[in-house]
Amino acid sequence: MYLFGTLTGIFHLVHMWIDYSAYASASYCAVLIVGLSAAMELVMLFMNANDGGKMSRAIFNTQLTSMVFYTLFAWSSIKLAVSLRIHKEFKYATEGYPQAQSNQDDNFMHADTESRR
Repeated sequence: MYLFGTLTGIFHLVHMWIDYSAYASASYCAVLIVGLSAAMELVMLFMNANDGGKMSRAIFNTQLTSMVFYTLFAWSSIKLAVSLRIHKEFKYATEGYPQAQSNQDDNFMHADTESRR
């Protein structure tokens, strides 16, 4: 709230509630949405820091605003990493682990064709 204004702070609070509900429900789609929003947050924070204009000056104006910015950046980075990890675990749970999907010939097709003869 302190860094980007009151309305943006309120939106961040709503966004944090969405993050919490997504992690609490642990559904596949919710984790994808959280990951995409974390990536967009990182891009937007990076753009705000490097625009060379009003936002960049506001971020690096004082030590407190810089600390708030880097905390938001760290939070979005951790959120992205955690959501990618959870997505990976969901993928393994639904499709199986890579070791189970090796390309070894297990004679599955051969057994099927021999039984038809």
